[in-house]
Amino acid sequence: MAGEGEGQAGRGKGVNPRIKYAVAIMIIAVASYVIVFNYLKSQQEPPLPGYEVYSGPGYTLLKPGAWNVRFLGNGSSIMLQSPPEQGGDYRENVIIDAGNTSLNLSAYVIQDLFILDRTLPGFRLEPHPGPGTINGNEAFNSVFTARDQSNLTYKFSRSYVKKDGMIFLITYAALNETYTKYLAELNVMLDSFTIR
Repeated sequence: MAGEGEGQAGRGKGVNPRIKYAVAIMIIAVASYVIVFNYLKSQQEPPLPGYEVYSGPGYTLLKPGAWNVRFLGNGSSIMLQSPPEQGGDYRENVIIDAGNTSLNLSAYVIQDLFILDRTLPGFRLEPHPGPGTINGNEAFNSVFTARDQSNLTYKFSRSYVKKDGMIFLITYAALNETYTKYLAELNVMLDSFTIR
């Protein structure tokens, strides 16, 4: 009988394998929940104060929260406008055009710059780093100036981003003298531009 009691006491000291298994499953489930929760939370909250996630046709980016969104044309183009300023008629803006092309990026850029040169009065291309990448996608950046009918000079930064057959033109426009005012915001938009 003494041996029986010792055997029962020995069984009581060890943890049932089913309980170990259930605890392990619960730990995995909690860890998975925390990982998924943190991922979803990171997708909902912009990493920079004052910015919000904007989703357009085929892309997302961070835009300044105070900038307005205007839809242009057939819905494949939008304009993000800077806040209105007291006494100012012109609002700096970023236009994003989405489209399809069978051309490679270099051919597309050459064609587009040729058209701009022929259609914009006073068009002047400035030296600027050209080829590069934006979020791992093939890109090209250009900076140019042009005049309007009243002879005001505007300065533009145009980034071309291509993935597969999709092309995105991201064009920042400002008066020549206010061009640098929102370059930091433009850089956040470009750095966060992600093609879906």
